[in-house]
Amino acid sequence: LRLEASAFAASSLTAVVGDRAYLLLPDTSVNRLTRWTTALVKRFDGASALRGAVLRGAIVSDVDGLAGVAAARAECDRVLLAAGGQRVTTLAQARTAVLLGEIIGALQGRPDLVDPRLERLRAYDEEHAGSLVASLRAYLAALGNVRDAARALDIHTNTLRYRLERAQQITGLRLDDPQDRLLTALQLAITQAGANAGALS
Repeated sequence: LRLEASAFAASSLTAVVGDRAYLLLPDTSVNRLTRWTTALVKRFDGASALRGAVLRGAIVSDVDGLAGVAAARAECDRVLLAAGGQRVTTLAQARTAVLLGEIIGALQGRPDLVDPRLERLRAYDEEHAGSLVASLRAYLAALGNVRDAARALDIHTNTLRYRLERAQQITGLRLDDPQDRLLTALQLAITQAGANAGALS
């Protein structure tokens, strides 16, 4: 990485901290840096030194001198945590994922903010081998489009409508209420994040 960075910009600086390498590359446009970083991470695919790991890159531009390096590093770490499967991204591209991920992370440790109505719905699904939570999740992901959600679930639209009506009866939530939809989407995202973390641990 040091050799590649030096070839790209002679005055570059490289530091390795744990399993991450941080590169400072002066006077470089974001577009040029993104193209170079994308080519760089792909160049290391399959390298034996990585032992099967895959390089990813996060780009933070306009670092205000050495005084801004620590903040830039923290921003890179935030982007890498939120970037998911993206190989190379910038803070500007990942800001929604970064902020949403951090909001969900902050709420995960707050059992007092868990909506008991959705807990009832999960309990109903477990007891009846139902799919109401999955149906609700698909409906919200489709922005309320029943046809698209039903297609994603591979079920008939009337089946989905029945499930959504049943979910509203059990929970008391109203899917025509924007606040109920927002809260439900957030609660489901928290649950999904917890499930993903459990699968990775």
